[in-house]
Amino acid sequence: MTDRAGNEASGEATVVLLDAAADLCRIDCATNAECDDHNLCNGAETCNIATHRCAAGTAVTCDDQIECTENLCEPTTGACTYPTAGCPCPTISCDDGNACNGVETCGPDHTCREGVNPLLCED
Repeated sequence: MTDRAGNEASGEATVVLLDAAADLCRIDCATNAECDDHNLCNGAETCNIATHRCAAGTAVTCDDQIECTENLCEPTTGACTYPTAGCPCPTISCDDGNACNGVETCGPDHTCREGVNPLLCED
């Protein structure tokens, strides 16, 4: 097999040139496997057989719409995770130690909610 410039190819993808505008290498290819960058987070790359060029895949969008979580994608699986380390809860307790103003809870957005069911406390 030869690449588009007439050079003998080894069966592996042949790097042709760097596309500075797109900040990526253009690659001559014959199969999808030759284009695979082994990162499922940026989508499955494919080989356009007509042009012998690799085409980028559709990237995974990881966004849980919660401001304090991290939106991460695992490259080997393409699965999204949302660590809550930057969130007020559940990392810390929302309990303010005052039973009179109710029981504070952690909301679905990982922020503490005011107490509910306050007790009738006398001074």
